Amino acid sequence: MTRPAAGPAAAVIVDGHARARRRRVHASEAAYRAWLAAHVPTEVARWERMRAYRRFVETWPDLGDWFAAPLPVRLGFVDERLDGNLRGRSHQASGYLVYLSLVCGVGLDYPLLLGRKYARLFHPAGGGGSSGTAARTCR
Repeated sequence: MTRPAAGPAAAVIVDGHARARRRRVHASEAAYRAWLAAHVPTEVARWERMRAYRRFVETWPDLGDWFAAPLPVRLGFVDERLDGNLRGRSHQASGYLVYLSLVCGVGLDYPLLLGRKYARLFHPAGGGGSSGTAARTCR
């Protein structure tokens, strides 16, 4: 049986993620860009995910407001600026939202998780590589 990490470094990681969950804050652009560079293999996919990140943060500067919005809005199907495929910025930023959840520890609610299909995020065709959850860079 393995024991969880202990010591000051583990405490900082746990404390930092608990704080992020409570405050529901955006990751910095630099941290997200660095994570993409390490885990998304194609430049085109990295560029597209950064574009989606910037648009999402522009639309929802306070992440708490996004969490308070109705589910159809958070899924990106209504009330946001829709693209040609009728997908809003929340839909386009699903990679960033998964990053916030898996890497930064920002909890996503079940209705949101069950309302989307995330199959292409980790598939090479969708620009995905490894999930990179071990590399915890959020700020």
